[in-house]
Amino acid sequence: MKSNLPTTERLAQDLEACRVDVHPDNQPFLDTMILSARGGYYDDFKTPLDFPLRQLAADALKIGLTRIAQGAIDGRYDATPEEGQAWCDKEGKDALADLDY
Repeated sequence: MKSNLPTTERLAQDLEACRVDVHPDNQPFLDTMILSARGGYYDDFKTPLDFPLRQLAADALKIGLTRIAQGAIDGRYDATPEEGQAWCDKEGKDALADLDY
């Protein structure tokens, strides 16, 4: 089933749903992950990271969220084509113009 939610929000909601699976000592890190997800830290286009989904998988594994890590590996949190087009329309044309083919 396709979701109309942005990928950032879908990830944040999936992380929130895992709260019961996370040890109490790791709750602050999970809270940070949720805020980071909503802020675009793990997003293909909004992040300062070179490999945001690799970071998501590593962060998820750090607190035992293997389902989230596997989702990142499987492409569940990849930007949608619509999100890619929105980035291209807004910022991407300038970035693409700088490429030297």
